[in-house]
Amino acid sequence: MRTHLKTLLAIAIVLVISIGFLNYSNSVTQPTQTDAQKTLRLIGDRCAGIAENSVANKTALVAFQQLEIQGNKANVIISCMRDNGYVQNPAWLKYAQPIAKSEALSSNISTDEALTSLSRSDMQVFSEEENRPIYWVKQK
Repeated sequence: MRTHLKTLLAIAIVLVISIGFLNYSNSVTQPTQTDAQKTLRLIGDRCAGIAENSVANKTALVAFQQLEIQGNKANVIISCMRDNGYVQNPAWLKYAQPIAKSEALSSNISTDEALTSLSRSDMQVFSEEENRPIYWVKQK
């Protein structure tokens, strides 16, 4: 009986320590978001869903059609975000221009094409990333 009590007590202590550790690690790894960040994420996810639905029935048979589908999808996201009061962040553009220029030189494409490609991918990121400005900001 005494052995069972010691075993139960040891299990309880390990369980309490484990729960405490898990709660601490969750609070450390998940930074709290502001209301503005949560709103951007919700609206962005909704606009991305609308954009996906807008091109869902289109299939690309040749490479040009794939670019056309990507362009249509990007236009829907831009329009939806604009309707919800968001515009391209000037800080993102300043950040992206040197990257696009470098990509253009290495890929032998125009800087505008490289910037367009970069913006199409970044406009679908709706959460803050370290050392990278967010693409969308609330219009003033």
